[in-house]
Amino acid sequence: MNERKQRGFIFFAILLAMVNLLASDIYVSAFPVLERDFATDSTWVGWSLSLFFIGSVLTLPIYGAMSDRFGRKPVLLVGLVVFAVGSFTCLMAASVEWFLTGRFIQAAGVCAAYVLWQPMVVDIYPPAQVQRVFAIVMPFLGISPALGPLLGGLLTEQWGWRSIFIFLLAINALLIAWTVLGFRESLVAMPDSQRRESLLQGYAVVLGQWRMTGIFLALGLCIGMYMAYLTLCPFLFAGLGYSPVQIGLTFIPIAGAFGGGGALAKVLCRKYSELHVTRLGVLGAMLGSLVLTISLWVTSLSSALQVIVPFMLVTMSIGVAIPTGTSVVMRAADHRAGTCSSAMNVISSLLAFAVTLVSALLLSRLGPLTLAGVVVGSATLALLCVTSVGRGTTPLCTAQG
Repeated sequence: MNERKQRGFIFFAILLAMVNLLASDIYVSAFPVLERDFATDSTWVGWSLSLFFIGSVLTLPIYGAMSDRFGRKPVLLVGLVVFAVGSFTCLMAASVEWFLTGRFIQAAGVCAAYVLWQPMVVDIYPPAQVQRVFAIVMPFLGISPALGPLLGGLLTEQWGWRSIFIFLLAINALLIAWTVLGFRESLVAMPDSQRRESLLQGYAVVLGQWRMTGIFLALGLCIGMYMAYLTLCPFLFAGLGYSPVQIGLTFIPIAGAFGGGGALAKVLCRKYSELHVTRLGVLGAMLGSLVLTISLWVTSLSSALQVIVPFMLVTMSIGVAIPTGTSVVMRAADHRAGTCSSAMNVISSLLAFAVTLVSALLLSRLGPLTLAGVVVGSATLALLCVTSVGRGTTPLCTAQG
């Protein structure tokens, strides 16, 4: 692949990686408008987030495993078409029930993009370059949760909430056109022994290896730390008198730190193994969480910088761990890269949801210390998981197939 095609594919991968997270929460700024237009309450509108999560978790395992058998391109196209149907349903919804239906269908389709860009990278790039590409793409995942609500708020203010779903349909049309016209199937033929196994057998092979599952858990806890920050800080900073715009701006240094972590990971991987760099990243997150705890324990919260500065260390460390750890497991999965990506993303999503839920439940009792406690606990568990993983890197299809 020449340099021009590489740049084009990386941009394609960035769009695939971001569109799921954009679709997830781009409309949250429009919640009050949706309540009014559908003559309903916040509980019903809030269910749209829950149904999106449920739809993603239920369908994520299907796309990855099916792509290992039938190729990335046809499976991705199926997902994008389903996403278009869901987005159109939301756009035309005349009741909250139809809106909720559309959100579930959206999730069932768009998660194909979220899960398949990673095995596509493994298919296309030689092993030595996989981590570099992950380190380029994944910082954009860190930006998406902050960018989505801001963009959705601007669209709603200018053209109404339905313009959000016109925007998503436009992105979806671009991705479908790119997939059909600009993306060549990346998957090589799988071994005959793997063709004969069921989908469940494939997942049993991947999840039966602790060196895979341990890293899945560690990365999921890292994502949970980041999501806990995104969930809690708007409430903490609002209590300090910050406006919604000011709160949105506080996410910029955090996203920048995540990108800096990806750049640092590329440097570290020149000297150390990817597994060792992953461990260093999780260790750095642990140290950052301790600094955050001390900052909030010694004095009461009086400024956003009291949280932002130590959490930048946490986020930079997460930015080291996530792309590098992902590279470790995806390269080890070899011909089961799609199955591996699905398993990793399901586990990560469930852990991130659990960490965020615990954070929300404890906020009223512990206040700012909730963030410190959740991050310290998650970092400790992640460190235990990643340090217990062995050094083996034999591809799973070789080891088990």
